[in-house]
Amino acid sequence: MKLALVLFFFIIIFLMLSSSCLATTNASYYGRINSYYILACESIVDESTCESAGCYWCDGKCQSDACSVPYVPPSGGGGGAVVLPPTVVVEFIQWEVLREIAQGQATVLGITVKNTGNSSILGLKVEISGIPEEWASVSPKTLNLNPKEKGGFSIAIGIPFNASVGDYRVVMVVSNKGIHSENFMILRVKQFVPEYDKPIFLRVVEIDKELGETNVELTVSNQNRNFSLVQVTEEIPKELANTSDIINFKTRPTEIVRKDPTVQWDLLDLKPSEERKISYSVPKILEEFTRYIYWPLEQVNLITEKIPRVFGIVDVKIPICYSGRTSRLTLTVENPELVSYDFKIAIELPVEWKVEQEYIEGSVGPKERKVFTYDFLVPEKVAPGTYMLRTYLSWNGSEVIKEYSIMVRTLALPKIVIIIIAVVGIAILLIFLKRKMKPKERVFVEKIREMKREVLREE
Repeated sequence: MKLALVLFFFIIIFLMLSSSCLATTNASYYGRINSYYILACESIVDESTCESAGCYWCDGKCQSDACSVPYVPPSGGGGGAVVLPPTVVVEFIQWEVLREIAQGQATVLGITVKNTGNSSILGLKVEISGIPEEWASVSPKTLNLNPKEKGGFSIAIGIPFNASVGDYRVVMVVSNKGIHSENFMILRVKQFVPEYDKPIFLRVVEIDKELGETNVELTVSNQNRNFSLVQVTEEIPKELANTSDIINFKTRPTEIVRKDPTVQWDLLDLKPSEERKISYSVPKILEEFTRYIYWPLEQVNLITEKIPRVFGIVDVKIPICYSGRTSRLTLTVENPELVSYDFKIAIELPVEWKVEQEYIEGSVGPKERKVFTYDFLVPEKVAPGTYMLRTYLSWNGSEVIKEYSIMVRTLALPKIVIIIIAVVGIAILLIFLKRKMKPKERVFVEKIREMKREVLREE
């Protein structure tokens, strides 16, 4: 009985500790190479989690930048005077937070740094980590900066056709013998299939700290088909801009769908192998970069003929998913037109996620709304975080593409269940102790009574 109670309480303690640990991992993550999740370093409160995520634990806090090293003057004795560190600081003022690229493509990234100190800096160089060494080359090899001067490095990146699809946390270190400044970006490698008959959509998000701007560029890269019209609808996060009036559209939108803001560009007559770019800037920089990294396309319409204005997927219910469990996606298709439509819906999930069916086929009659479900399995090895999925709705040669973010968590017992188990365990322990104490209590009472009888006999 005693052994069973000890084991029972060890189990309770284990469950409570594991629940506590799991609760710390249910955040979104930056920085795991070859994965779809990211880790916001500043949100981590545990030292071991911070270091395992590729962040730095400095003065009791987790941060994305390396810990600052105190300046130690050369030994030479004498004086005991306080020696101040040199006021030489290199700051990243312009860099890309996110760069999406397809397998087999090449691109050039630009980073701009500034000497914010009052002394010249010689021999700065850039070191890149987080991707295979042969993927990247840097120019110039070294850079000299006068006080308050800016300078730039170009990073040429070439992605092999057989590169693994996913997110790569690319760390950029600018340094010389006495200076170390570090930053990072997410390089998202997307799958490229030569026979793919749809355009590829690639996003770049850049930060300009001097101007206080976020620069966004969408690239539409067509492949094998001709489209009379490609409509790109972009919903700009409200935490970045709450009205379209403050946005500098370098590519003028065809329509401001909503001023909150949602905008649309119509790309006419997109030919095979043609590439179009859409760009704009917002006069604000977000403090937390997760929203930059997981920024889904609101909608893309690929049109070969007249498209019904509101026919399509009008609602998607996305559950919170758990590693190793099957989840169900619910999609609602609505047809407000006076004619019927046959359609097909395909779902694009992260690599290695398993689906029950490859696509959904159906039809909707005039003024009809239908609900469809789609089951998929999240592999056990998938880490907690935010992932992206894409839906393709096609009919009569036309297609609508939408992107969504989805949260994955590690399955843990609900806190209320743990509390109930703990309460029951304590109650059982109390009952057990009470029963064990009864014989002792009886002996004690008997002794008192015997002493009382002794006293009475003596009297």
